[in-house]
Amino acid sequence: MSLTEKRSSMTGKIILKVKDLTIAFGRQKVFDKSNFEVKQGEKYLISGQSGSGKSVFMYALIGLLPVSTVTGGKFSLFIPERGTVEMTYENYQK
Repeated sequence: MSLTEKRSSMTGKIILKVKDLTIAFGRQKVFDKSNFEVKQGEKYLISGQSGSGKSVFMYALIGLLPVSTVTGGKFSLFIPERGTVEMTYENYQK
């Protein structure tokens, strides 16, 4: 899976921040401590072959993956009307 950035001249405040995202299905890691930021005005394209993790990433972002699959990481999402919303995944498989 790849994340392709398209910059706009209207970039500014960070609206999405992903820190140390780790997703695994059993011993198979789909993401291993992935990090990135999206600023207001930026656009990204998530692309990849079938089975590369595009949908898994989006499900993790909106909280639809089982807790056991997301073994670590933190999302910060800025919503203009509500402020910053944060979601932290902690490793419960210890």
